[in-house]
Amino acid sequence: MKTLQQFVGFLIRLLVVWLVDTLALLATAALLSGVQISAVDNRPVFVVAVAVAFTLGIVNFLVRPFLLLAALPLGWAAVFLAGFVINGVVLQIASALMPGFVVDGLWAGILGGFILSLFNTILNTLLAIDTRIRFMRTWCSARLPTRQGRRQALLGVAW
Repeated sequence: MKTLQQFVGFLIRLLVVWLVDTLALLATAALLSGVQISAVDNRPVFVVAVAVAFTLGIVNFLVRPFLLLAALPLGWAAVFLAGFVINGVVLQIASALMPGFVVDGLWAGILGGFILSLFNTILNTLLAIDTRIRFMRTWCSARLPTRQGRRQALLGVAW
């Protein structure tokens, strides 16, 4: 029963994060002229944005760790700066993969990645998606375990 509850909580969190990413992407495209989302065939802009958010998640998952590892020997300042460039590169890759999503150059990608991250941070904080325990309490009405269980959950043992 507990495993099913955890799985449902995971799915709900995944869908909420996906929706937040989509909204942040739409807000970024509305704010920045170098990032555009347009309808493709008979699919509305929101559906294209949902697909782009999914693609961005996959590309981030596949590309970002390797690029950050490559920058790690250069020091933390390089990793911090590389994060901005990586956001731009990831947006460029998603732009190449997704029809209806256009990023006009690396600088637009870097600025778009910064704005996208800013919107994501704000929305994640407002919707209490930042930690698993807080998310479960807010969105899934999950009952937290005892005091010791909460301590284990914070350490990543119980969940």
